[in-house]
Amino acid sequence: MNSTAARPLEPVAAPVARALPAWVYDHPEMTRLEYERLLKPSWQIVCHVNSIPAPGDYVTLDLGADSVVARSRHSTTCAVTAARAFSRARATARARLPARTTAGPIG
Repeated sequence: MNSTAARPLEPVAAPVARALPAWVYDHPEMTRLEYERLLKPSWQIVCHVNSIPAPGDYVTLDLGADSVVARSRHSTTCAVTAARAFSRARATARARLPARTTAGPIG
């Protein structure tokens, strides 16, 4: 006797969309809104403290039109500041670094 034929079938749930439509990923207005409403008002990780262990070490993060510099001040503290405040120091430091490098000592 076939017992599976007598059992009622369970309803199958409709699939849930797990991604946004493709056009969203390359749309300038959606990119602007995401930056202004999601990324800019929230905390962003610049680096781990182990990435800037010595005083004067730094890492930069460019996020949209904004940039920040995380620099080591002492062996146990660091400071994160908008790059506009360090624009001159950053330009000088970058001029001394190899191309496309965004981490290294300041000074």
